[in-house]
Amino acid sequence: MVRFRCCRLYPDRLATERLLNLAASFKDFVKTMCAHYSHRRLLPTRIKARPAAHTNDDQLAGRRPPASARLGNEMDKQLSRYLDLLRIVAALLVLFAHLTDPIITDGAIRGPNQIGYSAVMIFFVLSGYVISYVAAEREFNLVDFAISRISRVYSVVIPAIALTIFVDVLFLCVTPSINGNELLAEIPIYQYNKFPQYLILTMLFGNQIWGLKEPAFSNGVYWSMCFEVYYYITFSLL
Repeated sequence: MVRFRCCRLYPDRLATERLLNLAASFKDFVKTMCAHYSHRRLLPTRIKARPAAHTNDDQLAGRRPPASARLGNEMDKQLSRYLDLLRIVAALLVLFAHLTDPIITDGAIRGPNQIGYSAVMIFFVLSGYVISYVAAEREFNLVDFAISRISRVYSVVIPAIALTIFVDVLFLCVTPSINGNELLAEIPIYQYNKFPQYLILTMLFGNQIWGLKEPAFSNGVYWSMCFEVYYYITFSLL
């Protein structure tokens, strides 16, 4: 049936053969990726089970762990290094994107548009991979997952919001000599007029929910943290 349809769509026999070869190659690629994924899913369990059975005996006898366990640990380290390299590259791209802001460098540094957003997307993809891994290997229930995510998120959010409020109040009291008007324009005064409400909204990550696009005071990049938390909530529900 597939060959018949291909011949109707592509009367040229050579084009038909190329299409069939391409379909076969794609099929082999899918099989390879599925086998690799299944191996990666089963590998951590095997690695964890074997050292537990050989640790004491190997230490007493002075023997090394099984080769399969050493290979698995090396693969995990290589993957971790690769992910760390991606994080470093994405962080440098975000830093470069902020340096292109005319308020900071007065237009001396220019770069492609949306490069910062693209780098943030890299962080989101890495977060999805890491969270799915730790949920399968470490945080086996909802309570452990929630405690781990809340502690990690608020350990960053609380200092960041406190520093943002401190800098905003400082600039409102003492106008900076360089780009003072531009920096003051970035401070949402209306949020400080209703400080308790917006502080609660910020701490509960409601700045970007249901069509809202509220900054966390002058911290305009806080939106990425909100979407990160939304992902955690969605993942926990699934």
